[in-house]
Amino acid sequence: MCKVNLLIRSIHKVDALNMEYSTQLTFREEWNDARLAYDDGGFHKFLVLPDPDKVWKPDLFFQNERQGHLHNILVPNVFLRIHPNGDIMMSIRMSLTLACTMDLRFFPMDRQVCEIRMASYGYTTDDIEFDWKQIAAPVQLANFTMPRFALEGIRTGYCTSVTSTGSYSCLKVLLFLEREFSYYLVQVYVPTCMLILVSWVSFWLDPEATPARVTLGVTTLLTMATTQSGINAQLPPVSYTKAIDVWMGVCILFIFSALVEFAFVNYWNQMDKQKIRKQQEQKQKKEDAEKKEQEAQLKETLNQQSSSHLHGSLPNHLHTHETGGTLGSRNRSQTSLDQYGNARPASARHSQRSLVYRNNSSGARNEQETELLEGDRNPYHTYDGRHHAATDEVFLEDDAHFRMRNPSPHSRASLLHPCPVHGQQIALLGNQTVTVDELEAGHGHRHLMGNHMGSGGTVQGSRKDLRGVMAEDGNKKLSDLKRRCCFGYLRIPSKRAKKIDYFSRLIFPCFFLVFNLLYWNLYLGNVRDWPE
Repeated sequence: MCKVNLLIRSIHKVDALNMEYSTQLTFREEWNDARLAYDDGGFHKFLVLPDPDKVWKPDLFFQNERQGHLHNILVPNVFLRIHPNGDIMMSIRMSLTLACTMDLRFFPMDRQVCEIRMASYGYTTDDIEFDWKQIAAPVQLANFTMPRFALEGIRTGYCTSVTSTGSYSCLKVLLFLEREFSYYLVQVYVPTCMLILVSWVSFWLDPEATPARVTLGVTTLLTMATTQSGINAQLPPVSYTKAIDVWMGVCILFIFSALVEFAFVNYWNQMDKQKIRKQQEQKQKKEDAEKKEQEAQLKETLNQQSSSHLHGSLPNHLHTHETGGTLGSRNRSQTSLDQYGNARPASARHSQRSLVYRNNSSGARNEQETELLEGDRNPYHTYDGRHHAATDEVFLEDDAHFRMRNPSPHSRASLLHPCPVHGQQIALLGNQTVTVDELEAGHGHRHLMGNHMGSGGTVQGSRKDLRGVMAEDGNKKLSDLKRRCCFGYLRIPSKRAKKIDYFSRLIFPCFFLVFNLLYWNLYLGNVRDWPE
């Protein structure tokens, strides 16, 4: 019978790639050899032999040993004691590299059980048996720490094996090792999460920023591939899938998906640009055709109006028509004409206001007399479904025939100015001296329908004051700005390319969150239990 006990001094390396670990221990074994008993009258408690090789020793070996050596500095670290009754104790310090079969399915959240197996090499159980020394702790631990593992516990047992040559006694020590997850959390999981977040930055970049988005996607993809290669270099090529493989594979898939997403964005962006280009070309052609048509109509209208001079001695807007009497008879009807010589209906004539300035015969103006012709109390008329003021200011000069200035078609076309309210070309009527700058400044002028006429001869626009319109536009722009600032991120873009980016900003984080919930619940919630 041989009694064994150990002192584990350190475990300084656990190599998952080669599935081995290195340890340094003090090995002690005790047995009895009656041939070495002596009686010296109790003078010596035990004797220490200087040459242990001259004494028979059990043929114990380490079954899972790969490398090992004894320590000989400064002297051989071994001693052998012989007691008077023939009991022998041998102690030796050694360093061993032992094999450790590892299950890496949960790597890096795995738990490993490594063994120290000691057995007789040539003597069967009929010749020698090994047993643990009957003390409180047959396997003792020195004060040491491991860099990537934590030693959770130690257990002793037996591993007697039966072969074709007989039964051989065997002892084993079980070392329960748990991998430190914090190292991999800091070195692997957090950086890969940051790489994924960086790849998602491309969703907020403009679809036109092709170099930036491609560079961002390719760089993160290559960085993730390099990280995976570095991790796999530390692990053995096993046939099953490890937890780190699942994580790295999904991370690469997310980054690759972001790169593929940009491919779709770029494709639909080019399609949208072609569509917009075609629409602009069609719109331009349509606007050119309408512009030519409007110019032709305006030219024809101005030619007709400039040729309608009914009576050279009377102003263009007042004419008398005989109804059966002489020029001064009572049975005559007055018809009011507009500035272009067109007859106005009676309702419009009664509602029109004319400011007439009379001069004396000497040509110097000494009295201003205002005659207000008003026959209808409703000062508004409806043009194309809108209410406009029918006020027209006409300035008459005292010349030989009271003729109002009637510009030629060429000069009349020069009166076309952009209306600051309606945003289109208009012809200023009535007070022709009113400029666009005065209208914008609002110096005593109201933006009335009498101030301008559309190119087609019909009154366009509204009766709103220019200042009111500008204030309304400013309030509208301010409200639009607030809406964009507060709720712009909730608005779905109309373009397909930006719409893909919009939904990618929501879908990718949601899928990554769901993956994290499943991943951590699977691998942290189902960690392999320690063996019995």
